[in-house]
Amino acid sequence: MADSVVTDREAYITLDRPERLNAIDSWMPGETDASVERANDDGGVHVIVPGAKADRSARLRPRGF
Repeated sequence: MADSVVTDREAYITLDRPERLNAIDSWMPGETDASVERANDDGGVHVIVPGAKADRSARLRPRGF
């Protein structure tokens, strides 16, 4: 899922799938695109700031070891 919040001329678009390490699934490109379109259509937005929620319990494990 991609969340978006607008504050003080800044649109924050946040990837929100920390349980999957914010991997992009089949829905996320469309949700992200819709968030960018909403920000572009908002005359008060001057910058789009992308980000991702982090799950501190998630661990990156090397594959193949």
